[in-house]
Amino acid sequence: MGAAADRARGRGEAPPDNRRRHRGPGERRRSRQRERARLSGRGHGAVELRGPQGPRDAGRLVQLRPEGAARPADEPRLHLQGGRGPGPPLRRSGRRREGRDQDRRVPPDRAAGRRVRDPRAAHPREGACDRAVPDRPRRFLREHFRGQGGADDGGEPVKSAAPLRGLLLAALFTPGLVAAQDYQTDFPPEEFKARWAKVFDAIGREAVAVVQGAPLTNGYQLPRQSNTFYYLGGIETPGSYLLLDGRARRAVLYLPPRNERLERAEGKVLSAEDADRVKALTGADDVLSTAALTERWPVGDGNAQAIYAESAPAEGYAQSRGELRSADAAIAADYWDGRLPRESRFTELLRARQPRVAIKDLTPTLDAMRAVKSPREIALIRRASQLAGLGLMEAMRSTEPGVIEYQLEAAARYVFLMGGARLDAYRSITASGTTNISNMHYYRNTAELKDGDLVLMDYAPDYHYYVSDIGRVWPVNGRYNAGQRELVQLVLDYRNAILSRIRPGVTVAEIQEQARQAMQPRLAPERFSKPAYAEAARKLVETGGGVFSHTVGMAVHDVGSYRDAPLKPGQVFSVDPQLRVPEENLYLRYEDTVAVTESGVENFTAFLPSELAEIEALVREKGIVQVYHSRKEGTK
Repeated sequence: MGAAADRARGRGEAPPDNRRRHRGPGERRRSRQRERARLSGRGHGAVELRGPQGPRDAGRLVQLRPEGAARPADEPRLHLQGGRGPGPPLRRSGRRREGRDQDRRVPPDRAAGRRVRDPRAAHPREGACDRAVPDRPRRFLREHFRGQGGADDGGEPVKSAAPLRGLLLAALFTPGLVAAQDYQTDFPPEEFKARWAKVFDAIGREAVAVVQGAPLTNGYQLPRQSNTFYYLGGIETPGSYLLLDGRARRAVLYLPPRNERLERAEGKVLSAEDADRVKALTGADDVLSTAALTERWPVGDGNAQAIYAESAPAEGYAQSRGELRSADAAIAADYWDGRLPRESRFTELLRARQPRVAIKDLTPTLDAMRAVKSPREIALIRRASQLAGLGLMEAMRSTEPGVIEYQLEAAARYVFLMGGARLDAYRSITASGTTNISNMHYYRNTAELKDGDLVLMDYAPDYHYYVSDIGRVWPVNGRYNAGQRELVQLVLDYRNAILSRIRPGVTVAEIQEQARQAMQPRLAPERFSKPAYAEAARKLVETGGGVFSHTVGMAVHDVGSYRDAPLKPGQVFSVDPQLRVPEENLYLRYEDTVAVTESGVENFTAFLPSELAEIEALVREKGIVQVYHSRKEGTK
């Protein structure tokens, strides 16, 4: 311990603990590398992730070849190596090292050699979120990143998630993975054709189906196509239409003519003049201008017995059908407004212009199709969930008394943007203190965090038109008090009991009953410090507390249902047990988005800390909000 320790012993005092201040050069170097990795999204070991990194492979973080197979010559490589990345690295508040060692670094080859020999590299400590794991076997990586967990492991593919968070960060924030898309490439033409075939089968040989795209935005906001039009057409150009002609089983896209003035201001937008490119992207049989939408459209010169169109409101940015219907009803009830929804006006026009043809509802067909996700859809939901989890983790790190709720929202949103998610799935719920938390969909996010309070955060991004929905509750000061720990642990135990029983072929009622029976020993009154807590726990387990929540997909409250029949692979929904203690105005929850697989369940955010000790450790770290404040102080 040096001279300071000797002086302390001479005075009869305990020697100072200088382990944090007197670190050796190797430990200082590793600390700097870990910090750069965490805040810049780069790994620092000589890890090489191989495989396609383009948008077509959205959500496939690691592409693994069979053991021993040769790497194709044209396969791109992604190297995550030591040393500085572009731009100055961010450091945690209070960790800046002055002097000649400040910018020293280890050559990547030497760093890699030491990491492989270092036993901590092969077996990282719990909570080492920023460490890469270069020597994990291929099967281990495949199971954790592609989420092949099943019923036997409780639906938790990642048992100890901490060692993998570094690889997840590195993969998500690598430029090749988050590069901008001029046009969607997440779905190939074959997937759109398969969807059209289902519509053709549903409407029959004597009908046509028409779908309206979103209108041109009327403000300076990011344009976003409506969900069903994107699902069926994959084209983001506002003012477009899709005709699915069951008589000839042909798909025709109608796009507006080229708007040169708009393109000069905002850049290229697909138009009717790009017919060949649109056909290549979507597989459409024909691409025409919206100028061809005459009064005889969509039947044309032939005969049709029915025209199918959507009756449900079209979901757009951060919108779900239930909220849209409520808003439409409020407008209709307004004596000085009373506007019809856009979908109702569209069907009115179809009836007026095609009076001899029946107008039928396409919504049930599309809802049934969207209720079961394809592998490519699940990959995008997985990616949105990974970003959501990493965003909440950064918010946890940034939590301390005095921080404002919206600053935690900013920390999470920074992660979303860095990962390529430009939009939110829904407005952030970042609530601190019992009053704000008790408002289920609190959104003001303007309160200051106070010592002893809890924070509830429910926030996720919209990644390429697919979303997630997750939530956690954590202590502002980094440690749950006895009452908080008692209740939060109970909610976690019930959530785990549910997750471990989700599998195809069973109903949610059966799963809930099995979990209820398994939780009975946990409900013994003597296990709770207050009768009100025991009653709240009993009510949660007996009723489920909303544990089997809404579907998740292109909208956070997505279309389709899963509760009334046995579960089947491809269904995606939220598991969200909620506990209330009315006597103390307490409201606690754990929320995760999961998918039913062939063998069980995939929890998309299994890597996100759930155990109370893990959450507490993460809150006690320093986050990007503290980095911001330290730099702001440095400019004064």
